[in-house]
Amino acid sequence: MSCIARLLEIALGQNGRADAVEFIRWRWKHGLSLTAAAEALGLSRRQVAYYASGEHVVPRTVLLACKGWEVERQAAE
Repeated sequence: MSCIARLLEIALGQNGRADAVEFIRWRWKHGLSLTAAAEALGLSRRQVAYYASGEHVVPRTVLLACKGWEVERQAAE
């Protein structure tokens, strides 16, 4: 993780954006690019970029989809 990415995570956390922090951590944990995350969740790359930057609130349904994706991925292994 780059220093800039870590600073973004800290800034979002300090501004009460736990939704964005959770989304960012999910992407980083699985090494997903914006494009790969978008494909995994059935979203546009642009929408994923909005969520990852904290520009838009990450809906609970998207955060639940992230958890579901993780479970499916673990079951496939």
